[in-house]
Amino acid sequence: MSSHPWNIYTIGHSNYPVSKFVDVLKEHKIATVVDIRAAPFSRNAPDYGIKSLQSLCGQNQINYEWKGDLLGGKHKYQQLMKKLRNESECKLLIESIFKSIKHPCVLLCSEWNVNNCHRKDISDALLQWGICKSVQHLWLSSDHSNAFCKEHQVAINELPKDKEKTHDQSKKKQVNPLYMTPNHRFELSNFFFFFRKFFNIFQGFFFFFLQRVVPWKISRDDLLVKSAACLIPDESLWGPIQEIRKKYDKSYHRWMPHINFLYPFVSPDLFEWHTKEFITEKLKNIKPFEIEFSEFSYFDQQPSEKVPDPDVYVFLLPKESPQNSVQHLYDTLIALYPICHSKKNKDQFHAHLTVGQFKRSEVRKWVDEFNKSWKKVSWKVTHLSLISRPDFDTPFDVKIKIPLGDQ
Repeated sequence: MSSHPWNIYTIGHSNYPVSKFVDVLKEHKIATVVDIRAAPFSRNAPDYGIKSLQSLCGQNQINYEWKGDLLGGKHKYQQLMKKLRNESECKLLIESIFKSIKHPCVLLCSEWNVNNCHRKDISDALLQWGICKSVQHLWLSSDHSNAFCKEHQVAINELPKDKEKTHDQSKKKQVNPLYMTPNHRFELSNFFFFFRKFFNIFQGFFFFFLQRVVPWKISRDDLLVKSAACLIPDESLWGPIQEIRKKYDKSYHRWMPHINFLYPFVSPDLFEWHTKEFITEKLKNIKPFEIEFSEFSYFDQQPSEKVPDPDVYVFLLPKESPQNSVQHLYDTLIALYPICHSKKNKDQFHAHLTVGQFKRSEVRKWVDEFNKSWKKVSWKVTHLSLISRPDFDTPFDVKIKIPLGDQ
């Protein structure tokens, strides 16, 4: 595998002020922040939560990518490498991740000392397999006044290897040993050791429960028109649908044939680590069903003084079996994400597959013509698709398929 001319940086945000963090990124002309935390949020440093980072990077023209599903957490990363069958697969996985992002990039975690972080393992792999030109580690001094940038091996040798020695812990006051006997000191240290272990385990279960049972708290401002939850017909059925859409649908190049359920939807960064598992549990109770497209219809749009002949949407009307299966699926999803309820027609959901836009004065003629020549098609709905796009000019892509029923 040939080496790529990439200069890759790493940094642990610790309790750094956000302004200092941004200054370091700008100083090294970072184009992409690659977040490799398993859980992209921090109780001690809320400014480094996924939403805050997305906003912060966007304001400074820096891309943000969450890769914690593949590279998150020291143990999770090591387990992933063990699962892959051979070394070449590991190389291809790591290389594919860094090929898909804009360089120079910085790997972001929470631990400031690379010796105590899985950034060291990833850096070792990048250099050992010749995937990049160099790896450099960034960190700030304990008072955040000075920034350091060192090559991988130099940083490993210079930084402390004692896992207990961090910026904050180095400032802790020492307990006066004269107040305790050696036995008391030993017993007290054991008590705090086991108490801390118990608390960490409890904390882990608590956040595990939150991620899977409690809905992600979102507001309408968090919804993106670059993601959606929808049903997509089998590609074998696309032919006659796309023939019509290519001529008459202005969204032909951006959208595949689809029936939208949730749009706009949450950030695709949440798909893998939260949304997928959250929705999967609920969809186990919905069995696969059949959908048939046998007729066309349209949404009527009333004319106005400004627009006497408005554009009207023509669509294929789905008929499902068993009856009301589509409505049941929609009700299940909207119960999980009520914020995705449309402000218009709140009490109604009209499932449809858009094929084009026509002037109101001509729409009846076109619908009749389509119905005369159309040959009905049907398909079995077995999964819900989560789709997204990086920008408005790029076509949507299926990111995750969530099965219906107990498949």
